[in-house]
Amino acid sequence: MSAEKQQKVEVAVAYLSDIFAKMGVEGAVITPQQQGEATVLRVEGEKAGTLIGRRGETMEALSYLASLVANRAGGDYLKLGLDVAGYRSKREGDLAALARRIAARALKTGRSQELEPMNPYERRIIHSAVSAVEGVHSESRGEGADRRVVIYPDNPAPRAPRKGRGGRPGQNRGRGGRGPRAPRTPEREFADKPRTGEGPTAPRRTESINDAEGFALYGKIEL
Repeated sequence: MSAEKQQKVEVAVAYLSDIFAKMGVEGAVITPQQQGEATVLRVEGEKAGTLIGRRGETMEALSYLASLVANRAGGDYLKLGLDVAGYRSKREGDLAALARRIAARALKTGRSQELEPMNPYERRIIHSAVSAVEGVHSESRGEGADRRVVIYPDNPAPRAPRKGRGGRPGQNRGRGGRGPRAPRTPEREFADKPRTGEGPTAPRRTESINDAEGFALYGKIEL
């Protein structure tokens, strides 16, 4: 790592240490580690869980702010990530496994598969994992909090013929016929969400998930 980037890492660590103290998280230990082209700041501490938030959203916000502060002086861009108490590593592994499983389903059925709504951090992980699976591709659909990933087979299955009343095949109407209808919605899959507290939980729901091409896990975040 160049001296310039090392200085940026130190700026990010100092900034986060100050923020953690103001959040009431005293004594948190921040350890920079190189992970490919990115620098991951690993955080451990007695109250570090406070820094994660719902589905890692607090952690990602802190990571974004630290990256802004570290890179505001210009120069070579420092790709920065934050991993609190191993949450990022575990979540990335869980989501990547989910993406591979649903991609395999899309290949087997020849039908698109839709995941539940996810934040940008989670969608990047899904897109990255899907890009490594041959025969499928993914894109994000929806707006705002409803934005989600859909995985498509490159060679979708042919549509089944429509049946009329009594189980008889429907008759084509008009010149050329209307042809079979496509499914209205893709099949859906719900990701496992990390549990943040005690208490009864409902069983995990499962049903019959290209703006991310080349998305890096620690790339710049656009507002």
